Amino acid sequence: MQPKLSAMKNGKDVHRNLSLFLAFFLFTLTTSIAGQTALKIMPLGNSITFDTYAGDPRSDLEKYSYRYHLYTLLLADGYTFDFVGSEKSGGALLPETPPDYSENAGFPGYTASEILSLLQTGTNRDGDCEIVLCDNSYLQYFNPDIILLHLGTNGLNTEEDADDISEVMDDILNEIDTYESAAGKTVPVFLARIINRAGSNPNGNHDVTSYYNGLLDVVATGRVGDNIIMVDIETGADMDYRLTPSGDMIDELHPAPSGYIKMGTKWHEALESYNFAPPEVSDIPDQVADEGESISIPLDDFVFDPQEHDADLTWSNSGTSNFTVDIDPATRIASVSPVDPDWNGSETVTFEAADPFGVSAQDDVTFTMNPVNDAPVISNIGDQEINEGETFAPVALDDLVTDPDNGKDELNWSYAGNTELSVLIDPDRVATINIPTDWTGDETI
Repeated sequence: MQPKLSAMKNGKDVHRNLSLFLAFFLFTLTTSIAGQTALKIMPLGNSITFDTYAGDPRSDLEKYSYRYHLYTLLLADGYTFDFVGSEKSGGALLPETPPDYSENAGFPGYTASEILSLLQTGTNRDGDCEIVLCDNSYLQYFNPDIILLHLGTNGLNTEEDADDISEVMDDILNEIDTYESAAGKTVPVFLARIINRAGSNPNGNHDVTSYYNGLLDVVATGRVGDNIIMVDIETGADMDYRLTPSGDMIDELHPAPSGYIKMGTKWHEALESYNFAPPEVSDIPDQVADEGESISIPLDDFVFDPQEHDADLTWSNSGTSNFTVDIDPATRIASVSPVDPDWNGSETVTFEAADPFGVSAQDDVTFTMNPVNDAPVISNIGDQEINEGETFAPVALDDLVTDPDNGKDELNWSYAGNTELSVLIDPDRVATINIPTDWTGDETI
């Protein structure tokens, strides 16, 4: 609205008004995180891992052991993973490409000694290569990050057998140590107390198996510095060792589907208790905007955790004094705004993502606000009303203006809209309104 000056026979009215609107802008940064590495999980064992039994009429596509149930649980939890090994079974339910979740290292009928030889040479008991070049490490070829080891059922008939097999299991763990050193990484081994045998007792029918599992506990305890997690599948998976349909066994040695589901649940419980890797926060680009603008960053685009959904990670920030940072817990979008819309300069904000285990990673982001020449703000100039022959009061313009970027002596004043009245603005920025003789009426300047 333009200022308005009025002069009437009995008085005059002057009105001046100005409105200023500030606009704030929001821009969104979008990128993607590359190189998300899946956890390679090797299910290692014999027919229980592969899923077959004597007289089994199913094709290999229908044999999925505990692996299918474990697959569904890990997928639901947000794991990025793959099952690895030279064998394939369960492809009717386990997706085969990509990646191939039907892969495993389950070798039906193999003893612990035969598995040890396979791990050392890459050659199976028939003399065939299970890797591209034999006489090389099976583990180094498949490069697992995690090993699920359920082994010892075959040949386990007496306590003497249990003693011998437990010694071989110690050698297998030595072979895994050799692989760890060559690969330059720590490989957690989830070592199962193996399932008991079927019979009339739902709690188990083979004391030698329980004796063997006790030896495995001793072996694991004695390996100081090894990353071994004992998984009590024998008594901790709620297995009913009667034959199906009353129990969870298909025959004396092998679980029925209900038993495999319980095994998968127990493996999953063990995996969930272990933190395989911290979150990886990739480089969030530094941000530049004009003063007064806000910035939005979708933090999910800059984090990866092979074990967690993005929603399971907790974000926080630190290092701010000139910005407010609001991270929406539902979307993980960070909204960053300057505390003072007229502030300009740079400040570094640290963003940190923590997993449910309390392990975190962070990245520093520098926010720069470019200076902007903001428009001056003029407050309302009061109306003036006089009688004919009187004079308008001078208007001290400095009292009516603010400018965050310039001094008042740097402002250039102008006016428009008058026809009869004349305006003089002196060097001190005081406006004088001159009136023609005998003039009455009103004008807006």
